[in-house]
Amino acid sequence: MGVAGGLSAVSTGLSAFGSISEGQTKAANIRQQGEDKFLSSLYSSEQATLAAQVGDLKATQTDNYLRDQTQGQLANNYAELATTNTSDNSPTSWAVKNRFEQQADDTRTTATGNLRFQAQADRNAALLYMFSGYKAKQEAESNAQAAETSGFLGAAGGLLKGLSGISFG
Repeated sequence: MGVAGGLSAVSTGLSAFGSISEGQTKAANIRQQGEDKFLSSLYSSEQATLAAQVGDLKATQTDNYLRDQTQGQLANNYAELATTNTSDNSPTSWAVKNRFEQQADDTRTTATGNLRFQAQADRNAALLYMFSGYKAKQEAESNAQAAETSGFLGAAGGLLKGLSGISFG
Protein backbone atom coordinates (compact mmCIF):
# COMPACT_ATOMS: atom_id res chain seq x y z
CA MET A 1 0.00 0.00 0.00
CA GLY A 2 1.53 3.26 -1.10
CA VAL A 3 1.25 6.81 0.12
CA ALA A 4 -1.99 7.28 -1.83
CA GLY A 5 -3.48 4.18 -0.22
CA GLY A 6 -2.40 5.37 3.24
CA LEU A 7 -3.90 8.78 2.65
CA SER A 8 -7.08 7.15 1.40
CA ALA A 9 -7.29 5.05 4.58
CA VAL A 10 -6.71 8.13 6.74
CA SER A 11 -9.33 10.03 4.76
CA THR A 12 -11.78 7.15 5.21
CA GLY A 13 -11.10 7.07 8.95
CA LEU A 14 -11.58 10.82 9.31
CA SER A 15 -14.79 10.64 7.32
CA ALA A 16 -16.03 7.85 9.60
CA PHE A 17 -15.09 9.88 12.67
CA GLY A 18 -16.97 12.86 11.20
CA SER A 19 -20.10 10.74 10.73
CA ILE A 20 -19.94 9.53 14.33
CA SER A 21 -19.31 13.05 15.61
CA GLU A 22 -22.20 14.43 13.55
CA GLY A 23 -24.55 11.77 14.95
CA GLN A 24 -23.46 12.48 18.52
CA THR A 25 -23.83 16.24 18.07
CA LYS A 26 -27.27 15.82 16.57
CA ALA A 27 -28.22 13.47 19.43
CA ALA A 28 -27.01 15.96 22.04
CA ASN A 29 -29.07 18.74 20.43
CA ILE A 30 -32.17 16.52 20.34
CA ARG A 31 -31.70 15.58 24.00
CA GLN A 32 -31.32 19.25 24.93
CA GLN A 33 -34.52 20.15 23.07
CA GLY A 34 -36.32 17.34 24.89
CA GLU A 35 -34.98 18.57 28.22
CA ASP A 36 -36.09 22.13 27.39
CA LYS A 37 -39.62 20.93 26.55
CA PHE A 38 -39.67 18.86 29.75
CA LEU A 39 -38.66 21.83 31.91
CA SER A 40 -41.17 24.10 30.19
CA SER A 41 -43.92 21.54 30.79
CA LEU A 42 -42.81 21.13 34.40
CA TYR A 43 -43.06 24.89 34.90
CA SER A 44 -46.54 24.96 33.32
CA SER A 45 -47.57 22.06 35.52
CA GLU A 46 -46.45 23.88 38.65
CA GLN A 47 -48.30 27.02 37.55
CA ALA A 48 -51.50 25.02 37.02
CA THR A 49 -51.07 23.32 40.41
CA LEU A 50 -50.69 26.72 42.05
CA ALA A 51 -53.81 27.98 40.25
CA ALA A 52 -55.72 24.95 41.56
CA GLN A 53 -54.60 25.67 45.11
CA VAL A 54 -55.66 29.29 44.78
CA GLY A 55 -59.03 28.12 43.39
CA ASP A 56 -59.53 25.82 46.38
CA LEU A 57 -58.72 28.67 48.74
CA LYS A 58 -61.13 31.03 46.94
CA ALA A 59 -63.87 28.40 47.13
CA THR A 60 -63.36 27.96 50.87
CA GLN A 61 -63.27 31.72 51.46
CA THR A 62 -66.38 32.24 49.33
CA ASP A 63 -68.20 29.48 51.18
CA ASN A 64 -67.36 31.01 54.56
CA TYR A 65 -68.25 34.52 53.42
CA LEU A 66 -71.63 33.49 52.00
CA ARG A 67 -72.46 31.45 55.13
CA ASP A 68 -71.68 34.53 57.27
CA GLN A 69 -73.83 36.68 54.99
CA THR A 70 -76.74 34.25 55.32
CA GLN A 71 -76.46 34.15 59.10
CA GLY A 72 -76.31 37.94 59.26
CA GLN A 73 -79.38 38.30 57.08
CA LEU A 74 -81.28 35.73 59.16
CA ALA A 75 -80.33 37.61 62.33
CA ASN A 76 -81.70 40.79 60.74
CA ASN A 77 -84.90 38.98 59.83
CA TYR A 78 -85.33 37.74 63.41
CA ALA A 79 -84.72 41.23 64.72
CA GLU A 80 -87.30 42.62 62.32
CA LEU A 81 -89.82 40.01 63.44
CA ALA A 82 -89.14 40.87 67.06
CA THR A 83 -89.72 44.58 66.48
CA THR A 84 -93.09 43.89 64.87
CA ASN A 85 -94.11 41.48 67.64
CA THR A 86 -94.46 38.72 65.06
CA SER A 87 -93.86 35.20 66.24
CA ASP A 88 -90.85 33.56 64.63
CA ASN A 89 -92.63 30.21 65.07
CA SER A 90 -95.49 31.05 62.74
CA PRO A 91 -95.86 29.09 59.50
CA THR A 92 -95.32 32.27 57.49
CA SER A 93 -92.10 33.10 59.35
CA TRP A 94 -90.82 29.56 58.82
CA ALA A 95 -91.74 29.64 55.13
CA VAL A 96 -89.90 32.94 54.59
CA LYS A 97 -86.88 31.74 56.58
CA ASN A 98 -86.73 28.40 54.75
CA ARG A 99 -87.09 30.03 51.33
CA PHE A 100 -84.35 32.52 52.12
CA GLU A 101 -82.01 29.78 53.40
CA GLN A 102 -82.69 27.67 50.30
CA GLN A 103 -81.87 30.55 47.96
CA ALA A 104 -78.75 31.41 49.96
CA ASP A 105 -77.60 27.77 49.94
CA ASP A 106 -78.18 27.54 46.18
CA THR A 107 -76.15 30.69 45.60
CA ARG A 108 -73.35 29.47 47.86
CA THR A 109 -73.31 25.99 46.31
CA THR A 110 -73.20 27.39 42.79
CA ALA A 111 -70.47 29.92 43.55
CA THR A 112 -68.22 27.49 45.40
CA GLY A 113 -68.97 24.68 42.95
CA ASN A 114 -67.78 26.82 40.04
CA LEU A 115 -64.57 27.68 41.86
CA ARG A 116 -63.94 24.03 42.77
CA PHE A 117 -64.68 22.94 39.20
CA GLN A 118 -62.06 25.41 37.90
CA ALA A 119 -59.58 24.20 40.52
CA GLN A 120 -60.09 20.61 39.35
CA ALA A 121 -59.62 21.69 35.73
CA ASP A 122 -56.34 23.32 36.77
CA ARG A 123 -55.22 20.11 38.52
CA ASN A 124 -56.06 18.14 35.36
CA ALA A 125 -54.07 20.61 33.27
CA ALA A 126 -51.12 20.19 35.65
CA LEU A 127 -51.16 16.44 35.05
CA LEU A 128 -51.39 16.89 31.29
CA TYR A 129 -48.45 19.29 31.29
CA MET A 130 -46.42 16.84 33.36
CA PHE A 131 -47.23 13.88 31.10
CA SER A 132 -46.50 16.01 28.04
CA GLY A 133 -43.08 16.87 29.44
CA TYR A 134 -42.20 13.27 30.16
CA LYS A 135 -43.39 12.24 26.69
CA ALA A 136 -41.28 14.95 25.05
CA LYS A 137 -38.25 13.76 27.00
CA GLN A 138 -38.84 10.12 26.02
CA GLU A 139 -39.31 11.00 22.35
CA ALA A 140 -36.16 13.10 22.41
CA GLU A 141 -34.16 10.21 23.88
CA SER A 142 -35.50 7.84 21.24
CA ASN A 143 -34.69 10.29 18.44
CA ALA A 144 -31.23 10.93 19.92
CA GLN A 145 -30.48 7.22 19.97
CA ALA A 146 -31.59 7.00 16.34
CA ALA A 147 -29.26 9.89 15.44
CA GLU A 148 -26.33 8.18 17.18
CA THR A 149 -27.10 4.90 15.43
CA SER A 150 -27.33 6.69 12.11
CA GLY A 151 -23.91 8.27 12.73
CA PHE A 152 -22.33 4.91 13.58
CA LEU A 153 -23.92 3.19 10.58
CA GLY A 154 -22.81 6.02 8.31
CA ALA A 155 -19.27 5.64 9.69
CA ALA A 156 -19.32 1.88 9.21
CA GLY A 157 -20.59 2.25 5.65
CA GLY A 158 -17.94 4.84 4.88
CA LEU A 159 -15.20 2.61 6.32
CA LEU A 160 -16.34 -0.39 4.32
CA LYS A 161 -16.57 1.68 1.14
CA GLY A 162 -13.13 3.18 1.75
CA LEU A 163 -11.54 -0.14 2.55
CA SER A 164 -13.05 -1.80 -0.50
CA GLY A 165 -11.25 0.70 -2.75
CA ILE A 166 -7.80 0.10 -1.18
CA SER A 167 -5.54 -2.27 -2.96
CA PHE A 168 -3.31 -4.31 -0.62
CA GLY A 169 -1.23 -5.91 -3.20
